[in-house]
Amino acid sequence: MKIINTRMHGIFDYAAGIILILPWIAGYFQNGSDTWMLALTGLATIILSIFTDYEMGLIKVFPMKVHLFVDVVAALFLISVPFLFPLVHYYLYWPVFLGIGELVIIVLSSSKPYVRSKHDMNITRPV
Repeated sequence: MKIINTRMHGIFDYAAGIILILPWIAGYFQNGSDTWMLALTGLATIILSIFTDYEMGLIKVFPMKVHLFVDVVAALFLISVPFLFPLVHYYLYWPVFLGIGELVIIVLSSSKPYVRSKHDMNITRPV
């Protein structure tokens, strides 16, 4: 059952991207390779969201199914990061939890964005 529409999925995408970029913006070990790796993943997430053909996309290039596939790749990357690379500046492996949360959101998300019809704009005048 797809209980997350594409608009809500977009909000989650932008939030995840900001969470990944936040340590770099806040100056938390800006020169650390782990901070750069997570910040670049967050930036890629935001850029993908901007170029996706859904309600939260600004430049509608990629279909939602491509977006979801790239999201799966990014989520698997976040889950594997602590095991492939040393995260010397981060404790509790929070990227793993973010990646697992992203996978749950992907599974529950619809792959078809809402399309407005002419009936959505049908406003009747009071008599």
